[in-house]
Amino acid sequence: MNVLKELRCSNNLTQDDIAYFLDYSRSNYSNMERNNSYDIDTYVKLSYFYNINLYFLLNITKEKIKLNNKIKQDIKTKYNINKDGLEEVNYDIPRK
Repeated sequence: MNVLKELRCSNNLTQDDIAYFLDYSRSNYSNMERNNSYDIDTYVKLSYFYNINLYFLLNITKEKIKLNNKIKQDIKTKYNINKDGLEEVNYDIPRK
């Protein structure tokens, strides 16, 4: 069961209740809940509605944040990116 369905059920709410709050049709909300596909504005509204942390709702854990930061650092290192943007990279192109 996904997080949003768990939250909805644990609060004894129906899909109609949540759809009404979001101003969506029930079928639209049902489809979004089933596919776990929302835009960021919907996630923000739902985090407000349930009074929960947006990171929790997005299932963003500290481990994922650390991994994301590691990936960003690896990219910066690989492509010589500093805080100001891309560094000049001199590619020696053989000329005939």
